Amino acid sequence: HQSFSKKGQYVVQLASFRYYSQAEKFRAKLLLKGFDVKIATVNRGSLQWYRVMLGPFGNQGEAQKANVSFQVREHMSGMVRPVDV
Repeated sequence: HQSFSKKGQYVVQLASFRYYSQAEKFRAKLLLKGFDVKIATVNRGSLQWYRVMLGPFGNQGEAQKANVSFQVREHMSGMVRPVDV
């Protein structure tokens, strides 16, 4: 549950879960594979979501590169998004 980036940066959202335990399980799996991933808590109405994020990156191009690298290694793609602080 942390804020780890600031406005103007980009992250790669790899997954979003309703329950923290699910997000933590996914995060732990990726940490063991060497990815620097974090969990961000997001409130949407009365619901809380837990996003597993790669980054932050200084610009969109760096985030895109990281996403492509992740896709090649893990056979799944994330979503590059600006940090919405």
